[in-house]
Amino acid sequence: MNAWSWWSGEPQRLAPLVLTKWFAGKALIAVPERPAAAAEALWRVQNLYENLRAEGILPAEEPPSFDDHWQFVRDPVALVHGERRGNCLDLSLMFAGMCGAARLRPVIVLLRRPQGAHALVVVPDETDNAALNAATRPLGIGTGIARDDDYDKLALLDALDRKQAHAVDVLAVTDPEGGASFATALTRGRAEIAATSDERVTLVDPLYYQLNGIFGQEELAEDPGGGAEFDQSVANVYAHRLVVAPERWNAWNLKRALMRPEAGGEATREALLTALDAKAPLRAAGGGLLDAERLRTVYLRTVGRHPEYTSADVLLVEAASADADREVPRGLVHFVLGVAAENGTGVQDPAIGAWVDRTGYLRADAETFARDYAAELADTPHWALIDFGEESNRPDGELDWTSRTLSVTVEPSVGDVPGRRYASEDDLEEAFADLVADLRRKVAKHRLVVDLVLPRKLLDRRIEHWKVIPYWPEKKPVSALHEPRLRWWYHLRTEEGREVQRARERLVGDQAPLLAVPAEHAADDGALQTWLYREEASRAPCLVGGWAGDACDPLTRILGNGHGYVLWYADEEGASAARVTEMSERWKKHSALGRDDGLPERLVAFLAPAEKPSVIWNNLNGRGGVRMEDGEIVRGRLQGPEKRRA
Repeated sequence: MNAWSWWSGEPQRLAPLVLTKWFAGKALIAVPERPAAAAEALWRVQNLYENLRAEGILPAEEPPSFDDHWQFVRDPVALVHGERRGNCLDLSLMFAGMCGAARLRPVIVLLRRPQGAHALVVVPDETDNAALNAATRPLGIGTGIARDDDYDKLALLDALDRKQAHAVDVLAVTDPEGGASFATALTRGRAEIAATSDERVTLVDPLYYQLNGIFGQEELAEDPGGGAEFDQSVANVYAHRLVVAPERWNAWNLKRALMRPEAGGEATREALLTALDAKAPLRAAGGGLLDAERLRTVYLRTVGRHPEYTSADVLLVEAASADADREVPRGLVHFVLGVAAENGTGVQDPAIGAWVDRTGYLRADAETFARDYAAELADTPHWALIDFGEESNRPDGELDWTSRTLSVTVEPSVGDVPGRRYASEDDLEEAFADLVADLRRKVAKHRLVVDLVLPRKLLDRRIEHWKVIPYWPEKKPVSALHEPRLRWWYHLRTEEGREVQRARERLVGDQAPLLAVPAEHAADDGALQTWLYREEASRAPCLVGGWAGDACDPLTRILGNGHGYVLWYADEEGASAARVTEMSERWKKHSALGRDDGLPERLVAFLAPAEKPSVIWNNLNGRGGVRMEDGEIVRGRLQGPEKRRA
């Protein structure tokens, strides 16, 4: 589909949109042999109208306007092969092209009526070559256009009544049940002209401008195919900003897309095209190696805005839109360079470097930005994954304390941090304190965040709040210094557990809110199971709840149902209920954040230790800039794409 825009203050510029050449030889202008009694011109007009009516085109929702502003116009391909909807101007231009191809001399009539603008076609009753150039003179448009003093409504109506011309309201083809008859279209056409005052009528003879070489005809090119193309996520987000969505979201179709002015039409089009050109550089930068949450984090750091979406393609468009008023798409360049730095590459990659040059961004500035971003990455927090040992295999779920070991994996690596054995809960606190002290020494001045991988029996023991770190004047818990998140050992370390969580994650809604577990369900196992299978619970990205009595173990049931993101209170019933409500309100304030963009830390920030929930946050893709696969950390986040794939 081709995108045409027409400034209604210049009616003569409709002439290039009348495509007589395109219709030549097409079935749309085929006219059967004329009966001897039929008038030649009228016979052709009637059959052309019936051909168009047979296409079954539907009425478009938006009306035209001829009061000095841009009007979007659908081309014939869109009307018969694409959207198959049109307004009076779209159809009048198409019908005029059909008439011109059939050796008739169509005139476009623009009516600025009180009830809204309208367009139709008047066709003089002439067909022979000698008469074609003179056919429109009785209508007062010998120089291509008639309005104001040049237009004589009485003369036009007289010509219509004498069958010297035929006024066709082409929009009649969109009437219900197959369109109105040709006779109805003629009756409406004359009535519209008669009802509109002289000063509100403009007549345009498109063939005058074409035959005199003033305007040529627009070309209906074909999509060459190939090249970059957006995925469906872009269509889902941006289709509503277009009058007509392109058949394919590639450059050829986007350049011709009809953008809605109220949606920032021209700026949106430029952002889409600029972002499309960045798809190949993003691929070269290793964009496919980062999960959605990490891409959002890179976007936030490089563009300086919270992204609304997670798709890589939509993030490109958002980044391009951030600098719509600048000649150089700085935010977009920074985003691609940031992704490249995450994967150990940059402008030295030919695809990235050439693209940066095309954008107009100085190569030296790009190299400086990439170098600074890589240095920032190198200074990002160390992540420690502390494993408290495997899940119990006893029928009662109690732990076997005879052979348990604390172990830790750190990324970036800080050398060997030996594990610690423990044989009781008392031993555990001492072993945990010893391991954390060793870990803090190895990390030294770098910031440290930790995840604790716990069996179910330890998951709600609030280990993260144990005071195990020497600090003056008293010891501090891990929760005070290292932003701990908890993970259930079964969900993280077993393929069955990971798949249970993934299966539920596939149901999660994009914009679903945090959901509080009703206290009355948390106290009744049967009621809780029923509630967990409801749609709102299945689609919740995170649950918040608390202990509600001894008759039920709600946390085990919730985890077993596949929920890997839970804010949990394990204190007495009344306090838990009040804190669940407070946490639900806190979530609303941060609803624009991605679930893993520091969200849990923001939710519990400024709460006293006794008021903090246990943050069970089992992101199977990792945390921050560190990726996980099959429950294990992927080493070397700053390695290049080739090394990473190997």
